[in-house]
Amino acid sequence: MDGVVVRKEGRVFGPVKRLVFKPLERRVFGPLRERRLFRPVMILAAVLLVLVAVFVVNRALASTFTVDSTADRVDTSIGNGACRTSVGTCTLRAAIQEANATPGHDTIEVAAGVYELGIPTVNDDLPSTGDFDITDTVTITGESAAATIVDGGVPLPSSEPEARGIDRLFEIHPTSGNVTFSNLTLREGFTPEDGAAIQNWSPRLLSLNNVHVKDNLATGVGGGINNAEPSEYDYETDPLTFPKSGRVEIVNSTLSGNASGGGGAAVNNSGTGTVAILAGSKVVDNPGEMIPDPQDPEGVIPGPGVYEPSAGAIANQAEFDSIGTLKISDSTVSRNYATADGAGVANLGSGTLTIERSTFTDNTSEAEGGGVYSTGGRMTITGGTISGNHANEGAGIYSGGANDKAGLRSRVTITGVKVEENIAVAAGGGISSDGEAQIEITDVEITDNTAGDAGGGLNNGDRAGLTLTRVKFMGNITNDEGGGAWSGAERQLTIRDSLFTKNKSGVPEMEDGVPEPGDALSDPSANIAGGGGLYTQSGPAEVSKTNFIENTATDEGGGLSIDNFGDFKFSDSVVRNNKAGTDGGGLENSGFRVTFEDLLITGNRAELDGGGIYNSSSAPFNVLDTTIEKNSAIDGGGIANAPDNDLVGKRSRILRNTARN
Repeated sequence: MDGVVVRKEGRVFGPVKRLVFKPLERRVFGPLRERRLFRPVMILAAVLLVLVAVFVVNRALASTFTVDSTADRVDTSIGNGACRTSVGTCTLRAAIQEANATPGHDTIEVAAGVYELGIPTVNDDLPSTGDFDITDTVTITGESAAATIVDGGVPLPSSEPEARGIDRLFEIHPTSGNVTFSNLTLREGFTPEDGAAIQNWSPRLLSLNNVHVKDNLATGVGGGINNAEPSEYDYETDPLTFPKSGRVEIVNSTLSGNASGGGGAAVNNSGTGTVAILAGSKVVDNPGEMIPDPQDPEGVIPGPGVYEPSAGAIANQAEFDSIGTLKISDSTVSRNYATADGAGVANLGSGTLTIERSTFTDNTSEAEGGGVYSTGGRMTITGGTISGNHANEGAGIYSGGANDKAGLRSRVTITGVKVEENIAVAAGGGISSDGEAQIEITDVEITDNTAGDAGGGLNNGDRAGLTLTRVKFMGNITNDEGGGAWSGAERQLTIRDSLFTKNKSGVPEMEDGVPEPGDALSDPSANIAGGGGLYTQSGPAEVSKTNFIENTATDEGGGLSIDNFGDFKFSDSVVRNNKAGTDGGGLENSGFRVTFEDLLITGNRAELDGGGIYNSSSAPFNVLDTTIEKNSAIDGGGIANAPDNDLVGKRSRILRNTARN
């Protein structure tokens, strides 16, 4: 009708007007007009009402689809709001097709059963074939992870021999909003590309709650889940601005038996996105159990039904030098095996890795970092345990210390962690650090770790700066120097309020270089090394309020061996009951500009010279306000000073020492 405006309140906005606008007009806006506050309050109210209206619209438009068939069939009339196949059932594929076509956050309820992919991709990868394509906001929920299983189906005869499914399981496209999977198992997806269970392109949030991601294989990256960079998506027409990479949250879920040719056998964060593994999640047995190789007694091969190992379980890939974020909290990462760096987790490039209150145990890398590996960027580990891991170097934790593109140094912070019983074939049984990193280790116990090379508990080299505060090195052993720790970095070493006890250096090597029960000892005379507690060389160092007790070296320096070119100061500490196979039962000094101040050096034993201290430095060596007593050696029970070396002693006491010669 001309000149007439017809308002249709409808089923959504009618209730909003009746329940919201009219009461506000009567009780709020009327009095405000009288007080001249009407305009500003109306602006605020309008904003709030728009938000309320959007929420109501979304709730009104959202649909719930209940899957009642395990078959893989398409929807007959996509977009009509009814999940129905040609045989009158609602399948998982049909429900996803309807959810994609229906506005709002839809829910798909999946009953107990095994839902196999059953429609192979022939030419083009369409929503009606191959994997399940998600293009809108949706929640897919099953009865439980044990009862509701989405499976890759039966591979075609032409498939790769290692494939167990016909395609990946889910591809989440950039148009998707928030996507949630809950109470499901995602099993045996396969792709020659990335993300065998889930390939996520969404710029929003992907959530997995009580989901088991199991036995999936990607030839590329992300055997289980890949959080991809949307800029790499194959758009029909590229957008003017590419969406940002999204966030993945994995809560109370298990990822096991997965493998990939590239990064992240279980989960991979490709670029600038974020992956968070939280709240009781378990990343375990990726790709699965390794068994002894019958052709090589020292090697291993995949057990029955286990994929070939390659990448570590979790990766921050840093594709195209991007900076991603990876967080692991209150979770377990265990029994993963990799030929590459970081069997448990690998933080590559300049990414950010945060680990909180988590357990990394029994992971094995044939390269570096059995438990945790970081190339550079920022790595923060707080609380938790890192134990029983194996690697070539840095079996528990390895930091590569690479600078970022701007030349900024990487940062490593480790606080309140137990690092124990890790084994490295080469250096750094517990922790190894190289490169340019600045490392802060506080309130950490480094216990019973083993290394074939330097640093049974910790190895610090190159130009990495290291500060240790309230760190305990206990019972670590190495076939080389530095039973507790070895530091040869050019930058400052600072140790405060710490303890080195019962560590051993120069332990005779085993047959295969890695100590294991039943291995035979080699000739002890063929392998001797110094610094039972600590061996330092190269850059400047300051050690204070740190005790060296009952450490053993088969060569010199039972407690501490010093070979620094930079200044070295050792103060306010106790050196007690250490043993050296040659010189310097307590301490051996061949460093440059070394000062000992306010020390108690007692009860130490050298098999040759210098029961308390052996000095072979030609540079100034000051011993101030120090007590040296009850030590023993063949010569120089308290102190042995090699010829032509300067030793200055002031306000010190040397008493009751024994020369056994």
